[in-house]
Amino acid sequence: MQPSNFVKIKDPIYGYIEIEEDDDVKTIINSVLFHRLENIIQTSYTAVYPSSVHNRFIHSIGVYYLGSLAIKGIKKNCNNEITQELSKYERTFKLACLLHDLGHSPFSHTGEVYYDNVKETPWDRLMKELSDEEFNCDGNDLGKHPGAAHERMSALESIIAFKKYIQEDQRSFFVRCIIGLKYKNKTDIRNCFIELLNSSTIDVDKLDYLIRDRYFTGFKSVSIDYERLLGSVCIVKNDDDDYILGFTKTGLSTLESVILAHDMERKWIQGHPVIQYECFLLDSIIYKIVKRYKEQGVELFSLEALTEKGLPYGNDKFVRLLSDADILFTAKNELYDSNAVQEYFNRDKRKRSLWKTEAEYRFFVETNLSERENEKLGSIIDSLQKEIDTYREKCEELPLIDDDFLKYLEDEIQKSKDIDPSLRKNTRTKQKILNLVNKIKDFSKSNGCKFDYCLRTCKQFNSSFNKDALKKAKIFFDGNKTVDLEKVINLFEQEKPKENFFYFYVDPEDHLKFDTAGFVKVLREFVDNE
Repeated sequence: MQPSNFVKIKDPIYGYIEIEEDDDVKTIINSVLFHRLENIIQTSYTAVYPSSVHNRFIHSIGVYYLGSLAIKGIKKNCNNEITQELSKYERTFKLACLLHDLGHSPFSHTGEVYYDNVKETPWDRLMKELSDEEFNCDGNDLGKHPGAAHERMSALESIIAFKKYIQEDQRSFFVRCIIGLKYKNKTDIRNCFIELLNSSTIDVDKLDYLIRDRYFTGFKSVSIDYERLLGSVCIVKNDDDDYILGFTKTGLSTLESVILAHDMERKWIQGHPVIQYECFLLDSIIYKIVKRYKEQGVELFSLEALTEKGLPYGNDKFVRLLSDADILFTAKNELYDSNAVQEYFNRDKRKRSLWKTEAEYRFFVETNLSERENEKLGSIIDSLQKEIDTYREKCEELPLIDDDFLKYLEDEIQKSKDIDPSLRKNTRTKQKILNLVNKIKDFSKSNGCKFDYCLRTCKQFNSSFNKDALKKAKIFFDGNKTVDLEKVINLFEQEKPKENFFYFYVDPEDHLKFDTAGFVKVLREFVDNE
């Protein structure tokens, strides 16, 4: 008979997700801090897929649900010794699944870079909260900041706000699950849990966002049979007494689906130039807002701003439960006349990319240049992007290739010559950039186009799956005989892409008439003469 404290949450993907109050999960989900995630958008895909308005709240519950299914799969597939070990850490693992995104910033990954631009970073504060010497030691060995910025903030906020729900001697383990920091001792079964939530290959976090993003975008990627896959999760001991996380042979077909779905989303959705430009606008807006608050002595992207108590500023004002809405409210009320905000809210004003895909880039650019010319062009474009990023700190508007940027370059070159002759090499690079920008300006003038462009560099597609690790993922056959995944599927051969790739955005009024072939010819002539 179902207990009276049983709660169901209706999810459009998984159906009813059952929550038990005994696990303290209901209390956490009903908290103000967890409900903040309803106002943090999961992705920045709405510029291309308007229905992708799902949030971090339902994603977190989805990861909790998939983590629970994985536990059931392990119990079904493993012997008593392993299931007894499993029972010690099951609850903490599930809490980590639920809270793994608690500290996500406004607009998710677009905003999280600002978490480390504060006096005391989330990692520094996390070290003060945890007295586990083993944790501190391993963390220092692997570098100062393991995990992504939002993962460190999520671990910190969770440990402070929900400490009483996390077993004291497992708080370090809880944090490790969220930031993906495994124990050095390979015989520690807890590493399997960490890998199950946060790994460079397949984990329940990736599974949920791949399934959820596919559903809400409407992008026709491959379907993932998550029940079959998680029902095949297994832990075994090898001859060295190391615990190994893997999958039984029944999960093979779904493993292929996960790899394909991941790579399709990254290549065709995340890499879309419209989505890239949307993120550029959002980042520019957030950058200006953070700067404004900092001028008032307020670190906007801090732990306090995420809490109910909030972060005081001005005259009896507070930033609390920081979310997407706070950024948009400030943008509309304090920065509305800026071109970043104008373009964000008015799509007609947004710049358009000359090419929509990497394939088009290769057609317009790579195929018209020799290998050597492509290398030289890639080098100068990378230098140009770095200069634009530096220029952003000094410009009032969007950091674009325009007359203001041209003037900035001229001033910087003159300063380098006047102040320090030893900077000649740096000056030569700046001079090359200046020469290229002047060529682009001359081309714009001769073609009747506005000298007002946006450059965004990125690397050509390469799967972010750690495929070297995934190749060695263990598949368990009859009698617990294991084989590496690369031996039974053939999805791992992939030509290493060229590093140089960029999107070039032009004014919407010039987009249809822009002479892309002529522009590429200018680039080719430039690299030939350098």
